[in-house]
Amino acid sequence: MTANSNNGRVRKMKPDELVEIICAGLAKDQYEVYPGLAKLFYLLNRWNPRFLEKKLKQISARS
Repeated sequence: MTANSNNGRVRKMKPDELVEIICAGLAKDQYEVYPGLAKLFYLLNRWNPRFLEKKLKQISARS
């Protein structure tokens, strides 16, 4: 699914890391868990959704 999406700029999360983050969130009774850059995207989307959309479009156009 992400074979061509990296371009060497973003480190992909290993499945084991993701499982650890999710399990830690579940142990803390968290309803939402934001692994990796997901928390940054969440905060940017709350702060300025148009800015985030514009930046994501720019990144996808480069791929």
